[in-house]
Amino acid sequence: MFTNQEVIDLQQAIANVGNLSGAKFVYAMARNSSKIDPLSKALSQTLDFTKEYKEYDGKRVELAKRHAKIKDGKPEIRPMADNPRKLEYVIENQENFDKELEALKKQYKSAIDVADKQIEDFNSLLKSESDFIPYMITKEEIPLNITAAQLTGIFKLVKEEEEVKKEPKSKK
Repeated sequence: MFTNQEVIDLQQAIANVGNLSGAKFVYAMARNSSKIDPLSKALSQTLDFTKEYKEYDGKRVELAKRHAKIKDGKPEIRPMADNPRKLEYVIENQENFDKELEALKKQYKSAIDVADKQIEDFNSLLKSESDFIPYMITKEEIPLNITAAQLTGIFKLVKEEEEVKKEPKSKK
């Protein structure tokens, strides 16, 4: 069984093997991708924030830009400490920024509360069991030029020996 988070991760892993060949392999990846897409879209719709929250978020970003240190004529940005894949503005006077941000948060409190609940529900959905039933492949169907990272991503789609049903041998 898969959690919804594992299915979303699998969607990216399937995209990462999109350049590989082998008719059965490609077919299996396409079948799985077509099963995952509707689930992924449904999950992402749970994070469709309200117009009011989007307005708040835009003002929050503008506030950060206005309070950011300027480097080479532009607001300075850096990777976030807790998530290096995301960027944040380097704030010049944190105290002044925090005061203005608190006022903005008070103004948009109800929109922020709704968004926080949406995020909480989304995270709960990610942890829950998915109804996704994968289209499995055998070890023999794995392309020879697959990398270890690519294989690790799709590993849950590979049938283990005991899962492979023995087909009756055809009479010649």
